[in-house]
Amino acid sequence: MISVSNLTLYFSDCCLFDNISFLVQEHDKIGLTGKNGAGKSTLLKILAGEFTDYEGNVISKKDIKIAYLPQYLKVDSSTPLVRFVSNTTNKQLNEIHEKIQQIEKQLETVTDNDLLVDYSQKLYDLHETANKLSADFDQGEVEKVLLGLGFEKNDFSKPVNTFSGGWKMRAKLAALILASPHVLLLDEPTNHLDIESIIWLENFLKDFKGAVILTSHDKQFIDNITNRTIEIAFSKIYDYKCNYSKYLEKRKEEIERLKQAKKDQEKEIKRTKELINKFRAKNTKASFAQSLIKKLEKTEIIEIEEFDYESIHLRFPQPSPSGKDVLKCIGLSVKYNENYILKNVSLQIARGEKIALTGKNGAGKTTFIKAIINQIPSEGIIKWGHNVQVGYFAQDSADKLNDKLTVLETMETLENKSGVDLRQVLGSFLFSGDDVDKQVGVLSGGERTRLALCKLLLEPCNTLILDEPTNHLDIPGKQVLKEALGKYDGTLIIVSHDREFLSGLTQRVWEVKQQRIADYHYEFSEYLTYKRQENNEFNQPQKPDKKTNLSRNGIAKPKSGYEIQKERKKLLQKIQKIENKIEKTEEQLQQKEEEIYENPGNMQLIAEYEEIKNRLDSLMEEWEKLSLQTENQS
Repeated sequence: MISVSNLTLYFSDCCLFDNISFLVQEHDKIGLTGKNGAGKSTLLKILAGEFTDYEGNVISKKDIKIAYLPQYLKVDSSTPLVRFVSNTTNKQLNEIHEKIQQIEKQLETVTDNDLLVDYSQKLYDLHETANKLSADFDQGEVEKVLLGLGFEKNDFSKPVNTFSGGWKMRAKLAALILASPHVLLLDEPTNHLDIESIIWLENFLKDFKGAVILTSHDKQFIDNITNRTIEIAFSKIYDYKCNYSKYLEKRKEEIERLKQAKKDQEKEIKRTKELINKFRAKNTKASFAQSLIKKLEKTEIIEIEEFDYESIHLRFPQPSPSGKDVLKCIGLSVKYNENYILKNVSLQIARGEKIALTGKNGAGKTTFIKAIINQIPSEGIIKWGHNVQVGYFAQDSADKLNDKLTVLETMETLENKSGVDLRQVLGSFLFSGDDVDKQVGVLSGGERTRLALCKLLLEPCNTLILDEPTNHLDIPGKQVLKEALGKYDGTLIIVSHDREFLSGLTQRVWEVKQQRIADYHYEFSEYLTYKRQENNEFNQPQKPDKKTNLSRNGIAKPKSGYEIQKERKKLLQKIQKIENKIEKTEEQLQQKEEEIYENPGNMQLIAEYEEIKNRLDSLMEEWEKLSLQTENQS
């Protein structure tokens, strides 16, 4: 579908891409990975045709439709939401109908038989395309996509420019989906989505028949969608025919191999330099020394891009204990412009509990947090326990840091720093050496988040309330933070839309929905299983579950993890066998692609390629069916 050949791009003296080549096939689901600044977003812009100042060739198949969602976008349209998301398809239909009218007018005067046949074929093709667009586009589909991305029906008639930035991004994403593209390019599509919308988009992309290329810091999202990972490092690309988790395993093996190769290379370079020094001064050996120098100059130094997050551990200072009862809310209600956001909420939390606060965007999660820490007025009773010391990380905590100060100076402004080795504390938050002298203004989003958390934890607090602390962290950074919070002895209330991050960290879930908060005594992945079963069995009567304290009615507890695992075991064994076949078939396909690249136009090779591709498609279909069965059992 898309061919990238010898792509080279320089920004000033910096080489972003050095002669990279790859192919994008019809059913590829590609995750782009690499350090910040490696060029992931730039590559998406190039593939979308929005950036053209490069060397090399990027060729798309004729009539291919590419849809691109940038990480940052401006949408300033007063068009009602439903019309906005429909406009792309309507615009295409209008353009096709205009072409049809032009050809019909030309046919009235054409007498040449060859031209008549040519125009008739064009007319037929245009009618087919128009019919397909009309069939793909219907009001029910529009509604399904908008509801899936979190909009309510009463939002449909609202002008797009009345929504916040995150909801404008959702509107743009809906428009791209409804345009029925062949290729979707998505730059951090989950950034402004809540968990329900992330799961909906994930399922849509898994079923999407075209190609997908995306970047994301949501490990579970990218794992569940992709079948290929392209890493950008040292201006090159490294192509892995697997999802992100398997890529990490393969990359680890590759790094170990490269380390040994680099060690051998360094020995060889050292030996060569010794020979050069030995023979350079001897007239009889001068030419030999020169040949060694040329050999050394041509040696391509092995570079290894590695940051060993496994050896990095954040250390949260262990707090003085609070009383057993940390917080009680009785009849808590919060109004905004006479409308209740929260109504009659009663909850309590004990010392050491770790709670995930979840719910749709706009449901009232941040409102609840601000109410319990007395930042906004509320009704009802909020009672904090004995010796409770609260540390609060707001969504904008990282943005409020002083850009003009250095990292170390930021920490020196704190009152509770006496007797504290600030450099050591910063080191535990991954700021070491010269990093502490960086100005805050040049830090990445993830670095600012770590610094804001570091500031927070120098305050004496045995209860942490963290509102979206993972927003700007990359996948390894999230894992480091998760490990630290898991070892934290205090009480934790945390908001995050990252399922992988919350799973295994929290033991209880508060779900904000329709002015109430439902209390689930489940680990987060168990909660997600519970919600799936709740949706699947919505109309079936159920007995109340003792472990779930809902504001209205309970629903039966799901099967135990042991029972689920037992039922899934046979399916997983089948899936493993198919995955092995897929891996071998993909290798055959890759080899055939390289042969075609060297022998373009060879029909025998193309026929063999199509045969392997069809075999791979059949295996993928079988794999998807079995995977869906395991998902339904989980």
